Amino acid sequence: MTGRVVLAYSGAPRGAASIRALAAGHAGGVVALVLDLGQGVDLEEAHARALDAGAARAHVVDVRDTLAREFILPALHAGVRADTGDAMAIALARPLIARTLVDIAHMEAAAAVAHGGTDAGRAQLDTALRALDPALRILPPAADAPGTGVPTVRATLWGRLIEYAPAGTEGPAESLYWWTRRKAAAPASAAHVEIGFDAGVPTTINAVSLPLIELIESLSIIAGQHGIGRIVDVNGRPGAPHRAHEVPAAVVLQAAHGALEAAATGEARARATRDRNAPYAGLVLSGHWFSPARASLDAFNHEVQKQVTGSVQIEFVKGELAILACRPAVPSEAPAALPAS
Repeated sequence: MTGRVVLAYSGAPRGAASIRALAAGHAGGVVALVLDLGQGVDLEEAHARALDAGAARAHVVDVRDTLAREFILPALHAGVRADTGDAMAIALARPLIARTLVDIAHMEAAAAVAHGGTDAGRAQLDTALRALDPALRILPPAADAPGTGVPTVRATLWGRLIEYAPAGTEGPAESLYWWTRRKAAAPASAAHVEIGFDAGVPTTINAVSLPLIELIESLSIIAGQHGIGRIVDVNGRPGAPHRAHEVPAAVVLQAAHGALEAAATGEARARATRDRNAPYAGLVLSGHWFSPARASLDAFNHEVQKQVTGSVQIEFVKGELAILACRPAVPSEAPAALPAS
């Protein structure tokens, strides 16, 4: 087949087989795209592995700040979480992966793109890709799936997803958890943090200003060490892998932001925002991030965030989180008028 193809490459060794297979079938060559989403991959090693496998070029792009500001923040403002309580850390990265794939495909004059992942993940990416550039061909999934029964781990700045073979009601092996401790292994002494927000954006921890990426990473470490943010979902489809999530920063920021929003804007407006959580989550999970519906919800939430300034004091102890104090800069004294939606 003629033409060039851009492959979203995770950097995992098994993905090298996908590069070889695509290179053998495309005279125009394969361009690998490796994204730094905060997943902890050795980027230099991934770059070298892609070239060794036969990629004509390999682009390595740090998109952590874009992920945090353009995808995680809007989801935080919408209070987005799945029914299981997880923060959809992987699903939120997929529209960014799609957008970057399209950008690199245009740069490389490629007529096709390819990617791997789970069935649901592929569907989300395909939907986003078609919304961005219907003319791009999307090649069949690359054969990079692990063997049956082998646990898989995917991660972004916002959290880790572990998929593993069901074994009763037990979670995955403890060695698969990297970001959180078991509640029983967490310190007995409590930890206290105060998170400052400016117009809905978390900006400080204990009065120390931090870039958003560093703030999320710091909260992941602090909260995870105290057993916060470990969620095990054992109610999957029969025969399907079970899932465990490590989302310590997401759990903390969702709790803090939700409390401050209610205190700063009034319960009526906070309830109106919560009512939009499920539709927003549905758009993320269906791959319709690049849609007028999502843009409309973001416009509503953006207006609400203008009042969400202040600080929230939180305690962590043995896997439990408690809001100790909530200090909005301008407390809500009366029900506020809702922005048009």
